[in-house]
Amino acid sequence: MDALPMDESVRAGFCSQLMLYFDNLAAAFITFVRDASRPGIDEKECGTRSKLFSLSECRKFLDLTNERFVQCCSGES
Repeated sequence: MDALPMDESVRAGFCSQLMLYFDNLAAAFITFVRDASRPGIDEKECGTRSKLFSLSECRKFLDLTNERFVQCCSGES
């Protein structure tokens, strides 16, 4: 934020774009988890116990290498 000009509209635009980024990231995270945690044909239960779900794989696909991004994404979702 310190590198931005002091103009209020520029700073507000930056903040709204950042929030839009996190909203889209959270929606992608929710979609990924729903799709990956769907039970297989031979599985009776669903959720994170599914063989298809892997949090490390989810982080890699969504480029959530930074722990702070993971926290923001899970907080927004």
